[in-house]
Amino acid sequence: MLVRCSIVLLIILAALVPCVNGAECKNDYQSIIFPTGMPTGKGWDGQSRPEQFKCYAEAPIAEGVTAVLFSTETLTGSADNLFKVRLVTLSSRGTPVLLDSIELTSSIPVFVEQPGNFLRMNATLETVTTRQGIRLVHVNEWAVLSGSGSISGGSDLFFIYASQSRLSTALELRNSSSFSRVGIGAVSKKGSDLFLSTSNQETILYVQSRAAQVINSAPTPVSENINVYVLRMGKFERSTMQVNRVPNAAAKLQRVPEILALMSDPKPF
Repeated sequence: MLVRCSIVLLIILAALVPCVNGAECKNDYQSIIFPTGMPTGKGWDGQSRPEQFKCYAEAPIAEGVTAVLFSTETLTGSADNLFKVRLVTLSSRGTPVLLDSIELTSSIPVFVEQPGNFLRMNATLETVTTRQGIRLVHVNEWAVLSGSGSISGGSDLFFIYASQSRLSTALELRNSSSFSRVGIGAVSKKGSDLFLSTSNQETILYVQSRAAQVINSAPTPVSENINVYVLRMGKFERSTMQVNRVPNAAAKLQRVPEILALMSDPKPF
């Protein structure tokens, strides 16, 4: 079910920020988005098959408007298939109507032959309304390639819901989290947590990242940094602000379970 929360956020003045976490898809969005049936895709083996639909999350953006995050998958005849990832907005009044659609496939940083060519993926969706009344949509996506190295990568994307049910890109954080392993002596991993803070004056995004490597079975020191982005004129802009810690009252944004597991594993962190 939808989880609605009010979180006290501080930048200069305290402010309440309504946060709506994306829920599992409860409607038959496959029939809504593809009313004439799933399109056919061709794999590397030359076989044509109907694409497979998977809905990851949905969340209300505004009254009568819902955001839906989904993928279609074409079986290729090999371990890594072809995915297409989309974020759409739908009218939820009466008969659902497709309002807008954005392709997200190329934002996933890992692939084999072409963007979207990987073993499996996961994604989350949430919406936030800032103190200034701006409606933000946050997407966290993650994919992994086949093979013993478990090469994986994820990105975070932010969109602004504007008039006439359109979404505009506010920020793309490509490769915000990653993992790779070569044999038993070399591991590289990076994990990022995102926090949002808003007031009457501004909305600030904090990206707290930790990265580490194991080289020749010897761990390297963990590097940690916090990058700050300020929402200005419909875009999150990188700020020169230096911070040593994220404000306690900032709202932590959603991550896919794979990234949560990556961050909670103490090795090599």
